[in-house]
Amino acid sequence: MKKMGFNLRSFVRNLMEKTESISTFKERLIHQGIIENDLNIKTIPYIYLKKDSLLKIGKNCTILNCSEENIAGIAHRTSIATATSSAKLVIGDYCGFSGNFICCVDEITIGNYVNFGTGASVYDTDFHPIDYLQRRSNPGFDLTKIPHAPVKIGNDVWVGANAIILKGVEIGDRTIIAANSVVTKSFPPDCIIGGNPAKIMKML
Repeated sequence: MKKMGFNLRSFVRNLMEKTESISTFKERLIHQGIIENDLNIKTIPYIYLKKDSLLKIGKNCTILNCSEENIAGIAHRTSIATATSSAKLVIGDYCGFSGNFICCVDEITIGNYVNFGTGASVYDTDFHPIDYLQRRSNPGFDLTKIPHAPVKIGNDVWVGANAIILKGVEIGDRTIIAANSVVTKSFPPDCIIGGNPAKIMKML
């Protein structure tokens, strides 16, 4: 009797793609004005667009969504989302993503040739209120009333694996963010930053 096996990786991949093909997914993004012509993907990322918000992804960007696509390993598919109707998320040309989270409530701008290591995240919001009584109503609170501030990432920035970039941060061109860093403030161009909270380790 043939032994029945369960391939989790294949199951997840099929689940991700069961609703539409890659070509149909790209056509939908073009129709929504998110991309102009093409997007380098082998599997479908999670892209959520709140009504009346803005999401733009530049030309020749690559989005990887599973470990079969990146030998460094990817724990989950890339998630790019605008969470309020006033959100503006603009991604430049030739950027690369590998199982990342990017969530925009206010404004996030990512320059050209920016690469994100596996699991890195960008958030322009605290997501939850400080007041514990307000947190009890989760998810009933209004995200627009939670502390938030724009994030700007310059050109040629390299964001290391599992790094987190938080609200109000501006990263200068060509700066490198070490793996597992938590970036809570802005940094100039041409430096290596790392740690929790991140600080300048070296000027380039």
